[in-house]
Parts: sequence; C-alpha cells; structure tokens
Amino acid sequence: MHAYMGSSFKSKEAGDGEGTYASGGINATIAGKTGSVGHLLSATKEETNGQRYNSAAANKKLMYQGQWSADVNNHFNWMGGYIHNQFGANGFYAAPGDKESFEVVKTLLFSMGSKHKIGNIVLKPRISNRYNEDDYRYFRHDLSKARSLHYLNAVMGELHALYATDFGDFSVGYEARHEKVNSSNLQQHERTNHGWFAEYKNRFADRLFVSVGAYWNYNSAFGFQWYPGVDVSYEINEEWKASASVGSSQRIPSFMDLYLKQPSNVGNPSLQPENAWQYEAGVYYTKGNKRFQATVFERNIHNFIDWVRIDSSVPYTPENFDQQTLRGLQFLWQHKVDLGNEQSLGYKLSYQYLSPKAKMLSGGLISKYSLESLKHQAIGGVNYNYKKWSTQLQVRFVERELNDPYTVIDAKLNYHFPTLTVYAQATNLTDAQYNEAGAVPMPTRWLSLGAIFKVRWN
Repeated sequence: MHAYMGSSFKSKEAGDGEGTYASGGINATIAGKTGSVGHLLSATKEETNGQRYNSAAANKKLMYQGQWSADVNNHFNWMGGYIHNQFGANGFYAAPGDKESFEVVKTLLFSMGSKHKIGNIVLKPRISNRYNEDDYRYFRHDLSKARSLHYLNAVMGELHALYATDFGDFSVGYEARHEKVNSSNLQQHERTNHGWFAEYKNRFADRLFVSVGAYWNYNSAFGFQWYPGVDVSYEINEEWKASASVGSSQRIPSFMDLYLKQPSNVGNPSLQPENAWQYEAGVYYTKGNKRFQATVFERNIHNFIDWVRIDSSVPYTPENFDQQTLRGLQFLWQHKVDLGNEQSLGYKLSYQYLSPKAKMLSGGLISKYSLESLKHQAIGGVNYNYKKWSTQLQVRFVERELNDPYTVIDAKLNYHFPTLTVYAQATNLTDAQYNEAGAVPMPTRWLSLGAIFKVRWN
C-alpha cells in the first residue's frame, strides 16, 4: 500500500475556491497464488485541487492481472482494467480561450493471451479490446455549447510464432486492429489495420549478433506499405559492446488529426501517413557497478505531420511537409560505490542533444509545437544510503527550441522499516517557472509526505 499527501502551500487563485493547492493519493496492490494460478489486483485513487486556476483532478484506476501455467509448455495470461480521469483542462488545447475547460475520460481495457511451446516452435496468440469515452467541455459550467463527446473502440488480435534452429531463430506474425469512433465533433469513422512481420536472429562466432526483419502493413484508409530494418551488435570484450541499426517506420494520422473541428484546431482529412528512416550507432560499457553508453542517431521523416497556422487569427491545422531531419546524441554514466559500514553512494550523469527545426516553416507558417522541441537536456543525480536511511537528489537542466532554459531540482529522504518506508519529497526546490507542453505551466515547488507498506504472504 502506498499513501501520500503534498502541497505547494500557496493560496488558491481568485475564483478557484478557498484554501491552498494540495494533492493526495492512495494505492493498494494485492498479489498471490491459488495453486498454479496467479492473481494481482491494484486499486488507485488520486485527487488534487490543482496547482493553478482550474487544474483540479480526480483519478481512479482498478486493474487485475491473472496467469495460469497449465504445464511447462502452456501458459495463459489475462488482464482487465478501468480508468476514470477528470481534470481541469485550462490551457491544454486552445489557450488562452479554454481557461474554463474541463475533461472527463473513461477507459475500459481487456486482454487475453497465451504461450505454447511445441518442440522448437513457440506460439503467442493474443486478443484485446480498448474502449474509451472522452467528454471535453470547453465551458465547464455550461454544457449546452462547445462540448465534444468521443466514443472510441479498438479491437486487436495477434499471433506470433518463433522457430528456433541451430542456425538462428525465425519469427513471423500477424496483427490486426479495427478502430471505430463515434463523436459529436469527429462524426463517425472506422478503419482496419493489418500487419505481417518476419524476422531472423542469430549469433555468429559468439560475438556478433544480427537481426534482420520487415513489417508489411495494410490500412483500409491509407493502403499498403512495408518497413524493413537491420540491427547489428558486436561484443568487443567482456566490458565493451558496439551496435548499429537501420530501420523504417510509419505514423498514421489519428482521427483527431483528420477530423477535429474546434475554434482553435481544425483537422485535415487529406493528411497522409508519416514515413521515416532511423539510423543509430552506439557503444556500451559495463563493469561491476559502472555503466557507460554513448549513442548518435538520425531520423529522416517524409510527409512530416505538423499543426501550423499563418497567424493567430486562424486556427491550427495539420499539414504534411516533404522532409524533416532530426539528429541527436545521448551520453550516460552511472556508478555505485560501496563505502562500507552499511553505506553506499551512487551517481548518474546523462546528456541528450537534439537538432529540432521548424522555428518558422516555409511560407511563414508557425508551428504549434516548435516551442516544445527539446534541444538540450542534462541530468545529474546522486543517491546515498546509510543503514535504514536513503536520500536522492536530482538536478535537471532543459533547453527547448524557442523557450528560455530552466533548471529543476528534486530531493527525497527515506527511512526504511522492515515492512514500512516513510519518505519526504520536494520537487522543483528552486520554484522554477517553466512549461513543457503547450501553454500549461508545470507545478511550482511542491512538498510531499508518503508511506509505502509491504507485507508478503506465503
């Protein structure tokens, strides 16, 4: 069981009630076995009256997972869940006019799968369903106008097969997905997607690992495409490994991209899917409690989808653009040291650089998301453990394409009992003011107290 409560200790804004902004939550998880059948049940409830005007939220989750091992070669698993989220959507979609907006989202999930081994063949079938209701209210106190109700259902099925031989593993599979939306805003639409894949994996001379595959895709709205890919890795010695990969992919426009009709956002039914080629190369080092990795990558996108407009007097609409290239690199260093006397010290350093574009697109078009494009991100973290005490400190520096850079510092102090952990946590210690998506400001300094209780039943 996990329970917490926290606050910014700041008074609510005018028109948003009385008191201070605060939040709290509780999660209970029970797991056990009855014979050869395993069960896991989890329930979560979280509530906050917000961290700024009209940002209150109430979230509930109920999830169940089960598994059954009929014998050594036949295993079955299933899951089901219900999620109910409601929240003030101030600034989420159409800032600044949506200050009074509110949204309620309900989701039902179901999945059932199995794994069967027949000689050298492994079969993995699965069926699943996801049903989603989205009720967006542009004026939360007046439901008679500017309200969008979306009902989306997706039924999915798949069958994967693996055949292991002395000269490599061969995999094939089929996946199908049928989506249907019934919406007061998007109207009624449906489409079906079929996918087939084939892959070959093998290790040569104990050091070289090769994977070659392709995915063939047919969508009832966009036709047929295929996407090949290759992954290669080489173990230089016991500590060092090098890898490289080339692959292709597709992003199909969502129903929102195609058919949305709002005062500030209008879909484009003529949109075509994005197609991309990705290239990546890296080196990796692992020795004891030390870990290092460095990677470089490039992504070339054809028919890139971006929401754009010519000026603030017209709504954003998505368009396809001929080409966009994204390049970047990542570094990571991680080390943990045993100091003796029940003490240990660990630290982690990482850096990521991206070369996003689209400050101003051709023809003077303004991109909706150019402000959010990540350019530099550096993270430094340290954790110290002494007997029953542990503490973590993390510093994150971020610079986005057109926004001022910011630094966020988080800290946490824990005390561990045999079955109980209590903690105090502070996020955004320096009270930095920043946005990570759209016009939504992130929480300011926030202090929380929590407890995690664990009991094992045999």
